[in-house]
Amino acid sequence: MSNILHLIKKLQKAIITHLYDNGFFELKDAVMFVSDNLNLTKYAIYKHLRELKGE
Repeated sequence: MSNILHLIKKLQKAIITHLYDNGFFELKDAVMFVSDNLNLTKYAIYKHLRELKGE
């Protein structure tokens, strides 16, 4: 089961990275949209975005 969870988290991070690279998060309410559709908290999304920005 932990392998599946690991793969899901890796896929979620890959999706967030792809969206970030394509400027999706510049749109209004983008974080909430992704949060709802990936079943992640907005705080988890912001954490991934900070990591991508190197903050």
